[in-house]
Amino acid sequence: MTVDSLPAGRAKLLIQMVAVLSFVALLYWPARNGVFIWDDTTFLRDQAWLRSNFWESSLVSGVADWVNYFRPLVVLLFAGESRLFADSPGPMHLVSLGVHLLNTLLVGLLARKFSKDRVFAAATAMLFFGLHPALIEPVDWIGCQFELVAVFFMMLGLLLNASIASSGWRAAGVALSFLLAAFTKESAACFPLLLFLLDLSTVRSSSGFHGSATLLSIWRRQHAVYLATLAAGVAYLALRHWALGELVVPMRSEHFLSVARAQKVCLTYLSYWKLIVWPMNSIGPIHQVDEQVFNNISWSALGVDIAALGLLTGGLVAFCRRLAIGTLILAVTFALLPVLNLVPISFTESLYHDRYATTAIAIACSLLPATLTPLWVRFGHLLACRVAIPALAVVWITFAIVNIHVTVPLWSDEAKLWQWVLRKNPDSVPALEHLLSTSMAKGDYRQAREIGDQLLARKSVDGTTLINIANLAIEDGDPGRARSVLDTARDVIARHPNVRHEARYILALGYLREKTGDSAGAEEAYRDAASLVPIDPDSSMYLALLLARQGRTAEAQDALAKTLSLSAPSAQARVRLLFKNASAGTAARPAAPLQD
Repeated sequence: MTVDSLPAGRAKLLIQMVAVLSFVALLYWPARNGVFIWDDTTFLRDQAWLRSNFWESSLVSGVADWVNYFRPLVVLLFAGESRLFADSPGPMHLVSLGVHLLNTLLVGLLARKFSKDRVFAAATAMLFFGLHPALIEPVDWIGCQFELVAVFFMMLGLLLNASIASSGWRAAGVALSFLLAAFTKESAACFPLLLFLLDLSTVRSSSGFHGSATLLSIWRRQHAVYLATLAAGVAYLALRHWALGELVVPMRSEHFLSVARAQKVCLTYLSYWKLIVWPMNSIGPIHQVDEQVFNNISWSALGVDIAALGLLTGGLVAFCRRLAIGTLILAVTFALLPVLNLVPISFTESLYHDRYATTAIAIACSLLPATLTPLWVRFGHLLACRVAIPALAVVWITFAIVNIHVTVPLWSDEAKLWQWVLRKNPDSVPALEHLLSTSMAKGDYRQAREIGDQLLARKSVDGTTLINIANLAIEDGDPGRARSVLDTARDVIARHPNVRHEARYILALGYLREKTGDSAGAEEAYRDAASLVPIDPDSSMYLALLLARQGRTAEAQDALAKTLSLSAPSAQARVRLLFKNASAGTAARPAAPLQD
């Protein structure tokens, strides 16, 4: 079947959708040149959990046994990508772009279900979602495939719910989509709320709201869907508890109900709305706020609280009056519930993250045409509206295109990424910490020393950064400074236990011992670090080099074989060269072990 043989409306729809998808793909095409950034460097390249069979146990014991996640579906996806693409980030970036394009398509199809304008609704929704600048982060950061795939299954579930006539097949499709979304990321918890809200909105718009009669009508049509979704949720919780031994990570020692928490939630809520509506100057990898401001009540804080509560109240009132804008506001609010800091869980170094808004942006764009159409019908005859609305859309899309064009390259180079953050937030400790490890990885020790001195002057430096600073001191031949910084790092890590950080501390301690002539102590430390994190190639590599320098050839060869089996393909040539130099008694040694 060709486009010419399709009905005029469907042919126009198909052309528009293909055009939008092609344009979005073209804008994001430079992402294929991106590298591993941020946590990707450790989890997708340096550690061997995906290249070995360790990932299989990670399906049921959290991601790599040191992150309290139960996300088996994308762990499977990452394992497949790692095996298929080795340690090449380019194809992985294209996978992310592919999922983004699928999400864009689903948003358009869902918008078509909710809007009376079947032709232009899909293209409008797809254009705003596909080009939304807040989605640069999840598209350009490989680790955000968790977010992208979760949104895919949630949008698919909502689309199946709106499309399948048979209650049995509809229930099966929706429940399976919900379960797969939950297996991808915990934010899928908002799906049942979105499902019911859109069901209620659809029934109200077609027949009006008649209290219990409407609810009974929804139940009669959807009870199989709701029961199947409930069963899927219970199954997920049971599997999660079996895998992790708990349903949620332990809370921080903060009050669940307090003025400070209420103010934090309100500011987070408004920040996400700003990110969704006008993201042009709001995007970035880190959005830090001094949480001390939440402990005091000020006029500005009261203004934020009133604005947040007013927006939510306005959405409720509009929804009760059967206005489409009310459905959009409530849907976005439900989609944001998992990330509004309602529960005092320590999981982020920022008040909010661009990637966490992906679900809310998807549902907002799906409902946008249905929200704008009544306004256009009612006020479209006014010249001001006929000019202003298209003009605003053109301005928004133009700024979005410029943002994508400028920002995608920043996410393709880690040094540029953190320098960008520091231009906006010069005092950002996390940005300085990441730039420190990036500078060390690139061998720019001059910049690394400057950053290290800046960080040591602050009190809120984490243990991993202190390890990097200690390694710099080792390279500079200053063992006294290295011991002092490592002692501080040990105390910091002890307050926040993490097996990977503990292993890195022990590895750095072993390197210090080796550099100061304590070979026996260095060997003990290297073996201890390797036993703590068996999938880390660095521990076995430093052990292999030490043994080679001592002339213990057989043991060194065994350690080398283990190192090569754990190392990324792109690192194996370097490992062999270092081992050859060590065996020949060359003075050259690897740089100090880097903590990402």
